[in-house]
Amino acid sequence: MLISLADYGVGNLHSIKKALENSGASVTVAKDMKELLDAECIVFPGVGAFDRPMEKILPYKNEICSMLKGGTPALGICIGMHIFSKEAKKVFPTE
Repeated sequence: MLISLADYGVGNLHSIKKALENSGASVTVAKDMKELLDAECIVFPGVGAFDRPMEKILPYKNEICSMLKGGTPALGICIGMHIFSKEAKKVFPTE
């Protein structure tokens, strides 16, 4: 499986990438969140402040939410999990 690892400026990308590769996955690091729109699977890393990931993802948030609702697998780690929480939607609405 090809996994896209979101690089929005927080998290330990190297460790996550190595762990996924050791599990047999092919991993690409998406520095531009637009690259996530073609992902087979997305990993949203954690650690850091909430605002930075939200600012990076916001322009593509509706499309990414649609992908996830449509069945694209995803893993959120720490802040990565909070990005799509109800509280985040209050601060960064999708509609």
